[in-house]
Amino acid sequence: MNDPCEDEFIALLLNLATLRANENGQRCVVATLLGPGLALFGADGGTVLLADAEGGLEVAGAASQRSQAVAVAGLRHGGPAGMAHRGLHVVSFVADDVRRWPEYARAAQAQGVRLIHAVPIEADGCRLGVFTLHWLTDVELSYEDELRAQSLARMAAVGLVNGRTLEAEHRLATQLQCALDSRVVLEQAKGMVAVRAGIDPGRAFELIRSDARDSGRPLSQVAEDIVRGIAPLSGAAPMSAAGPSPESRTRRSRRYRPTLATASRPAARDARPRKTTSRD
Repeated sequence: MNDPCEDEFIALLLNLATLRANENGQRCVVATLLGPGLALFGADGGTVLLADAEGGLEVAGAASQRSQAVAVAGLRHGGPAGMAHRGLHVVSFVADDVRRWPEYARAAQAQGVRLIHAVPIEADGCRLGVFTLHWLTDVELSYEDELRAQSLARMAAVGLVNGRTLEAEHRLATQLQCALDSRVVLEQAKGMVAVRAGIDPGRAFELIRSDARDSGRPLSQVAEDIVRGIAPLSGAAPMSAAGPSPESRTRRSRRYRPTLATASRPAARDARPRKTTSRD
C-alpha cells in the first residue's frame, strides 16, 4: 500500500510540472507552494520570495499576516531566506538563536514562530527566489522531508522559468502586432496624401513626418488621424476617408499629359513657299 504522504508529494510535482504551459505560471507556482506545499510538511505558515531586477528578494506571497511579518523582518535585518538565496543551499533557523540575526530572531519570537526552513528556488544556478516554511512548535524535519522540499522548489523553478518565457513571447508578439498595425495605417495615410496632393509616396511620407514633428505627436497618431479624416495634414485641404474631392479629380484630369502619339509626332515643316530674290 502506498504512503499517502508520498502520493501527495508526487501529485504536487505533477501539478507544478503542468504549470509550464500556463501564462500565469508565477501566480500558480506561489499558490501551489503556499497551499498544498505547506500542508505536505505540516507547516504553520510560509512565504515565497522571488528575486527582483536588482538581485534582491521581495515577498511574492505569504500564507498569513504572521508569515508576512517574519518575511519582512528578514528582508530588513537579514535572515535565513537571504542566506539561502545567496548561497543556494537550505538554511534552517531556530528563533531562540539570537546571535546570528538578533533583530530577525526577536521578530520571529514576537509572532510565535519557532522554526524557519528556507529552501532556495533556483534553476541551473540562476537564483529565482526562496520558499520558506514556518512552524510554531519545535519540530525536526526528516532527511526525506528536506529532499522533498528541495524537489518542490526545483520543480517550482521550472514552472517560473517556463511561465516567464511564455510571458516574454506574448509581449514580443503583442509588440510585433502593434508595429505591424502602425505600419499598415502609415501606408494608408501615405497613399491618401499622395493621391490628394498628386505626389509620390516618398514625398507624402516626408509631409506626414514633418507634421508629426511640428505638432509633437507620434507618427502613428498623425497617420491614424489622417486615415480617419479628423486631422488633415497641416497646410493642406481637408480630406475625408472617402478620398479626394471631385473638384481635385477634375483639376488633375485637366493637367496636360503627353501621349505616345503626341510625343512621337515629328514637328511639321513650314509649308509656305520660300521667298526668292533675283539679282539684277
